[in-house]
Amino acid sequence: MNLKVNLKSDSVLSGKSVIVTNIQQRKISSQYDNKQDVKDYPYALGLAVTADTEHVNEGRTFTIKLKKVDGLKQGMMFTFDKAQAKLVNGKTSLWSSQVGFVQVSIKGDYIDA
Repeated sequence: MNLKVNLKSDSVLSGKSVIVTNIQQRKISSQYDNKQDVKDYPYALGLAVTADTEHVNEGRTFTIKLKKVDGLKQGMMFTFDKAQAKLVNGKTSLWSSQVGFVQVSIKGDYIDA
C-alpha cells in the first residue's frame, strides 16, 4: 500500500521564483497506468527555481501537471505569490512506493501569471 499525503499548493510554491524550462504534451503509459491522469492533466510544465525566499530550493527543478498551458512559454520567468502568479485549483501530494522512494506530485488547472 502506498502512503499519500496532501499539501496545500500555495504553501509549497509560495515565494519561489521560477523559469519555464519546457512544456510537454504528456503521453499515456501502460507501465504507469496513467491514462486517466493524462486525460485530466495533458500537459507537463518543467520549472527551475531561480530564487526562493527560504533559500532552500534554489536551482532545483520540478514539474507541474496542468490542464492548460495558454500564455506560458519556455524561458518565461515569474514568482508564485498573490501579486504575480498562482496555480489555479492546485493539488500537491506526496506518494511513496513500496521501495520507499518519495515523490512530489503537483497538479492544477493552469497558472495565472
